Amino acid sequence: MDTALVFLLLMATPALCRGQSDRFLQTYPPYDDADPRTPLTFALLQSFGGNYDGSGSVAGVQVALDLINNDPDLLPGYTLHYTLTDSQCNRTVGLKALFQQLLSDPQNPDDSRIKISVMGSGCSVATEPTAEISHFYNLPHISCVSSSTELADRVRFKSYFQLLPSEADIAPAYFGVIRQYDWRHVALIVQNENLFTVTMDRLKALLQTINVTYSEKIFESDEGIAGLGDEPFDPDARIFIIATYAIHARPLLCEAFAEGLRYPQHLLLTYAWYSAGWWEVDTENLTCSSDDRISVLPRTLSLLQFDFLQHLNNSVATTSGITGAEYLDLEEPHIGVEPLYLSQLEYAPYCYDATWTLAYALNRTIRELESRNETFRLEDFTYSNNDIMTTIFSYIEQSDFTGITGPVAFSDLGIRAVNTLRVMQFRNITIGNGTQRLDWVEIAHVIPDGDGGFNFQYLPGESDATTWPNGLVPYDGVPIKRVVTVEVGLVVVFYILATAGVLFALVCIIFNAVYRKRKLIRLSSPKLNYLIGIGAMILYVDIYFSVVPTTNPEAVAALCTLTPWLTAIGYSLCYGTVGAKMWRVYYIFNNPTPKRKKALKDWTLALAVGGLILIDITILLIYTAVEGYRGYLDSNLVPNRENPETVEGVCALRLHCACLSPCGLSMMTIVANFLSP
Repeated sequence: MDTALVFLLLMATPALCRGQSDRFLQTYPPYDDADPRTPLTFALLQSFGGNYDGSGSVAGVQVALDLINNDPDLLPGYTLHYTLTDSQCNRTVGLKALFQQLLSDPQNPDDSRIKISVMGSGCSVATEPTAEISHFYNLPHISCVSSSTELADRVRFKSYFQLLPSEADIAPAYFGVIRQYDWRHVALIVQNENLFTVTMDRLKALLQTINVTYSEKIFESDEGIAGLGDEPFDPDARIFIIATYAIHARPLLCEAFAEGLRYPQHLLLTYAWYSAGWWEVDTENLTCSSDDRISVLPRTLSLLQFDFLQHLNNSVATTSGITGAEYLDLEEPHIGVEPLYLSQLEYAPYCYDATWTLAYALNRTIRELESRNETFRLEDFTYSNNDIMTTIFSYIEQSDFTGITGPVAFSDLGIRAVNTLRVMQFRNITIGNGTQRLDWVEIAHVIPDGDGGFNFQYLPGESDATTWPNGLVPYDGVPIKRVVTVEVGLVVVFYILATAGVLFALVCIIFNAVYRKRKLIRLSSPKLNYLIGIGAMILYVDIYFSVVPTTNPEAVAALCTLTPWLTAIGYSLCYGTVGAKMWRVYYIFNNPTPKRKKALKDWTLALAVGGLILIDITILLIYTAVEGYRGYLDSNLVPNRENPETVEGVCALRLHCACLSPCGLSMMTIVANFLSP
C-alpha cells in the first residue's frame, strides 16, 4: 500500500468512525481504578461472523491476561488489557475496526487510551489491510489466526508477526497426499482470495514436477459458488480440492450430495482449520440438510499446515508455567459467557501464546527503559514514537519460548516455521455411549526432507487398509495406462527354444557338409541344403528380436524395421529352396516331353531362390525408405482398482508394429511371401 493511499485512509478515518454502530465489544480485564498499577492496552480485532467465526480465540487471550496480570515478576507496575472490536473477516470492516481502536472518542474514555500494540484481525482477509498500515502508527502487529501467504512480506507488513505458519506451507501436504496415492488428475475449486489462490498456485507448480494434470474453477467471494456455473464439480474429475472458507464449503457439500459425489467413486480434500462442526451450520444459502452434508464427508481428507496442537495433550510445562491440560481447565470458564458467548476454540491456544509473546516483549522493553535511566516510560508511548515501537519489535523478533502450541520463534519475515504437515480424515467414530459421530482422525504426516521433497508417513496403526476400506484407494478417473510387454519368463523360454533351433540347424549344416558324398545326402542336393539351413537359422534368430521385452517406442520402431527383413529373407531361403527342389522333382516326373528331359542343376535352382530374395530386398528397401515402420500402443481393457469386477476406464497398452501408411505390415509380408514358390 503506497503512502498516498495511506494518507487517503487516514483522512477518511473520521468519516468512518462518525455514527459508528460497531461499538467496542469488550475490554478485558476491566480497568480497576483501585489498582495502583498502570494499565497498558492493546487493540484486539477478531471475527465474530462473516466469512469466518474466530470468536473462540478471544478465550485464549483472556486466559493469558489472567496469568500475566497475576504474575508479580512480569510487567512490574503495569497491567495488560485488550479492547475488542469485530472485523467480521472483511477488509473494509477490519480497517474500520482498527481506526475505531486508534482514534479517540470523548464519549468513551476507554476509546481514548493509547494502544501499545495490535493483535488480529480475525482472519487473513481482514489482517492484510490492517497489518499493512499498523506500522504507520508505530504499532507492533501480532496475528494468531491469520495465515495467508501474502502476509509473509516484510516490505509490505513492516511490523507484522504471525503465530501460524504460512498458508502456502499447506501446498506440500496436498502434494504429498496426491503423490502417495498416485493420483494423476485433480480438480481445484478456489475462492478468489489471496489466502487460497497463492496456495493453489504453489500446489500447481509442485504438480507440474510430477506430471499431474489439474482443472481449476475460481469464484469471487461476493458471488459465492453461483460463480462456478451449473457444474461446480468437473464431471471428468474424481478427486476435488476445495480451497474456500467454510461458508462456501458448505454449499459445495450440498452440490456434492445432489450429484452423488461420495467415496469411493469421488473424494473431497478440504482444510482442517475449519471450525469444529463447520458442516453442521445451517445458513440461508444451503439447499440440503445437515444430514445430507454429513453423508458426503466420510473418508474425506482434510489437511493442516501445523501440528502444534499436539502439545495440548501432554503434561509438559510451558514457559508460562502451565501444561496443556491445565490450560484447558483455565479456558473452560471463559466459554459461552456473556457478552461474547465464545465458541469455535481451535485457535484459542495460538492467541494465548500470542499474548505471552507480547507480554514478554513488553516486559523486556520496560527493563530496557529502566536501564537507560530515562524518565520516559512505556505509558508515555504515542503513535509517533518510533523508538518504543522499534524496541518492542526487536524483542518480539527475538522470541524463543515454549508455548502451549509448541516452540514459539519467528523467521526473518515474522512467520512461525512449520516442520510437520498433518493429514486428517473424516470418519464415523464410536463415542462413550456406543453411538457414532463424524469427526476428524489424524492419519498421517507429510514431512519436508530438506532437499525440496516431501515424505508421506502414516501414523502408527494407520495404513492404506485403515484409511480406505479393503485398501481400495480412490480412483482419480484417469485411465491406468500400463504398457504390457512379453513376460521375462516367457522371453527366456522363447530364447532357449530359438537357441535350440539355431543349434539344430547348425548341426544339420555340419552333418550335411560331413556326409555330402553319401548317396542319400548327395541325392538330397547338399548345396541347396545349405540354403535351407541358413534360412532356418535366420528365422530362429528373428525370434530373438521379436520378443525383446522393451517399452521404448524408438527401440520398437527399430525392431519393427528389422524383423520383416529377417522374416522375408529367412523364409525365402528356407521355404523357397524347399519349393525349388519340389519343382525339380515335379519337372522330372511330369515333363510332357520325356524324350527331351533335361535335368535342372542346383545352380539354376539357387539362382531362382536368389531372384526371390532380390525381390524381397527390393520391396523392403523401397518401402522402408518411403514409408517405414513405427511402434504403436494398442489398448486392452483390464480390471481397474476402483472396482475389480469391472473393466471400465483402465487399460493395458501393448506395443505393436505398424506401417506408417494404411497398407500395413501384413500386406508387405503377404506380397513378399506370395512371390515365394
